Amino acid sequence: MAEVWLRFLPVSTGLAQQAVNAENPVLRFEPNTAFTYSEGWTLANVNRGWINNDGFVNDQEYKRAGPRPLLAIIGDCFIEARMMPSENTLQGRLAATVGTRGRVYTFAAADAGLSQYLIWATYAAAKYKPDAIAININAYNFEESLTKYGIIPGRYQFSETIDGRLELRRSNFTPNPLRTIKKHSALLQYLDENLRTAITIALHKGAECPPNSCASPDAQRLADAQKVLTIFLDQLANRAGLPPERILLIVDSVRPEIYANETAGKESYFGIMRQRLFEQARKRGYETIDLNSFFSVAYRKDRRPLDLGGDRGHWSDVGHAVVADAVRDSKVFSEVFSGLKKIARSRSP
Repeated sequence: MAEVWLRFLPVSTGLAQQAVNAENPVLRFEPNTAFTYSEGWTLANVNRGWINNDGFVNDQEYKRAGPRPLLAIIGDCFIEARMMPSENTLQGRLAATVGTRGRVYTFAAADAGLSQYLIWATYAAAKYKPDAIAININAYNFEESLTKYGIIPGRYQFSETIDGRLELRRSNFTPNPLRTIKKHSALLQYLDENLRTAITIALHKGAECPPNSCASPDAQRLADAQKVLTIFLDQLANRAGLPPERILLIVDSVRPEIYANETAGKESYFGIMRQRLFEQARKRGYETIDLNSFFSVAYRKDRRPLDLGGDRGHWSDVGHAVVADAVRDSKVFSEVFSGLKKIARSRSP
């Protein structure tokens, strides 16, 4: 009875990740498949989306060559954005801006750190040769880059060698054989994707302060994050096959503290790493966007929430609209799509 009943409800299906190994070294999902997203045991915030021909959450079919300029956007769950209609996301809004005169492709998945971003930059450069790359960076991306803080299957992370260097290594991933069975059962999907996830979030909620707002950051965490940042910035342009001035770094804000005070959170873990990132990125020639100021101004304007809450505070449709406007105003975007006429800025629904 539960199986039959749940088949009529928007049970979360999850995203079927492909095997990651020597033969298939780049993290992607099963191509050309639909998915359903919903939150918790109540099946809230329903969204239905599409995994395209290259295995990424994106409504567009990716093409390897063409005369139209291409902006590649790299990120984690903020860019994957499985919880939101494609047209409301950063990439959806930018794709609507450029229309048939340009392309906006995304390379993203949850639990990806700066280390994984380097791999996607290499992959995008080799396969699609983008004219520019935009990368979203948030508080979680530093520690997710280090096996020291937990091995994440299917991702590339840095491991420390005997002599203290950081070496990029792949953790292979093999899909669970039971996944095929689960795919055909709404009850099993509900128990795994909705109920188990809700319980896990509830158990960890409040266990420790989020990386973006820890008031007294640990010195070792900061040192580890700095090592990751240095390698990332040093390798990024070469792996992307682009000059630094064609790479845009979108740096998330310290939320929700900035809702009340734009300067809040400066001494937090992410607050400190943000300032280091801005200073070191600009010295290397990368363009940066500081979302602190953009989000602060937007929130003070109409007091609409810029995030969805939850354990990571993903951007709401309003947040995605603000980020899209910030990217449109960037030098990188203007140069790549210089032939486009200026159009109206995005308006969230």
